[in-house]
Amino acid sequence: MILARGKLDALTSVRFFFAMMVVVGHFTGQFAAEFGTLPGFVYNMAPLAVSWFFVLSGFIIAYNYPELSTNKQRRDFLILRVARLWPVHVVVLTAAISFLYVTNNGYLLRHEDWLFFHYTLTQTWTMNADIANGYNGPSWSVSNELFFYIAYIGMLAPRRWLRIFVVVVPIVVGAALPIAHGCFLPADSAGSTAGSPHCNLLVFQFPPARLIEFVSGVVIYRMKLRIPQSIGLAAATAVFGCFIPPIPGIGNDPLALTAVREILLIVGGGALIASLARDGWLSRLLSFRPFVIGGEISYSIYMTHQVVILGILSHVHGLDLSLTFLFILTITITSSAFLFYFVEAPVRDAVKLRLKTRASATQGRTQRAAETDHVLEAY
Repeated sequence: MILARGKLDALTSVRFFFAMMVVVGHFTGQFAAEFGTLPGFVYNMAPLAVSWFFVLSGFIIAYNYPELSTNKQRRDFLILRVARLWPVHVVVLTAAISFLYVTNNGYLLRHEDWLFFHYTLTQTWTMNADIANGYNGPSWSVSNELFFYIAYIGMLAPRRWLRIFVVVVPIVVGAALPIAHGCFLPADSAGSTAGSPHCNLLVFQFPPARLIEFVSGVVIYRMKLRIPQSIGLAAATAVFGCFIPPIPGIGNDPLALTAVREILLIVGGGALIASLARDGWLSRLLSFRPFVIGGEISYSIYMTHQVVILGILSHVHGLDLSLTFLFILTITITSSAFLFYFVEAPVRDAVKLRLKTRASATQGRTQRAAETDHVLEAY
């Protein structure tokens, strides 16, 4: 049976491992020359983890908000989701801007007119690769999350045609734009823009192009799949380690390879996530309290690690790579714990309390009005 709401400790813990995949992926990318040749899955860890974060996000949102039937529920949902994302984002963004300001003698490396999009979490909506990746690069995925949350409200709209429209149209747009821009043409063919920053944005960062992953998480939850945890772990491991053999007939067609990759990411991550939503040996293992705490601070880990890496690179020249990683990881986890316990959790709880208090007051007024009507009817 599906575990009770609020008891999905295993899925909280797995967020920590996804966040660590991103940290390791970005760290090895920064020190690629020193590491030399590494297995392919190492370089693929960060994008793989982000895809699984999106699938997990859809699953958890569907789990916690199975319906949004009133305007109040829709409004409160969006307020709560923004309260979850924005405080840590704005603190880290401001820190990143301050770092750029100090290290460049009072001048930002990026354009100040980009700040509006970053502070409103709409940087990936601009279809501008420079804006999307400015300041704190990993925050691009949080911009996508905000888009997904707004789309989710439409997915639960009372009219069926609107639900279909909200899902189908963005996904079609997300697939059609990179095709129209030549992003999937062979690199040596005329009109190809493969590998350009604009194509990387359209394929990997533009919210409609990634909506399929969030929607898949929602669908996986709604299907109530019963997947043994050994199977879920095996499926995720196969995708993670690139153990799945090439599919015959595809060759090197970029569009087909991208489509197959997307399917495998969703199947592998979705199988693991669905299996962990139920009781089992792996769920019990991942319910180990330190793992759960790691999952609770995982959002802050994700948001801070790149700023930490870039901020201390100039101070660790000549230091052993393992010590450098340990140093970076220690600072990242320490700062993330601080952000969670002093920024993320207090703001989230304060907003929840405010909404609950307002709902109680509204309910009280409604009850008093009903009692007054009853008295008047008696006369």
